[in-house]
Formats: sequence, C-alpha cells, structure tokens
Amino acid sequence: MAVMEPHDEPYPVRYGFAFASLLGLLVSGEDDQIMTYGKEVGGFYVNPGKTLIIRIDAERPGSIPLRSS
Repeated sequence: MAVMEPHDEPYPVRYGFAFASLLGLLVSGEDDQIMTYGKEVGGFYVNPGKTLIIRIDAERPGSIPLRSS
C-alpha cells in the first residue's frame, strides 16, 4: 500500500508508475470520492489536499519498491 498526499501544490499532481514488477498485477486507488482498479494502471492524478491510497494485489509474497515519476 502507498499513500500519496500532495499538500503543497495548487493543481492536481500526477503520480506515474511504469514498473515491470507491476505488469499483470491488480492495482486499485481510492480517495474520499472515487475508487478505480485494473491491471497495468499507468498512474493517478491527485488533487491538492486529498489523500490517495494505492493498493497492489500481488499474488506472490515479497515487497515491491515504488518510486513515482
């Protein structure tokens, strides 16, 4: 799970994910108004002052390091 909170920007912030380790995995993102899910999600836009929670449904044990672009 990853939590994104862009508090210092006056406009939506883009968080992109392009990792081979995420290919084929179910990724979901939710905030207080929306929820989205799917495989091979490319990224999310997060509005200022909002909190986005990203969940990755990995079918195998272990950890996946995340860095946003």
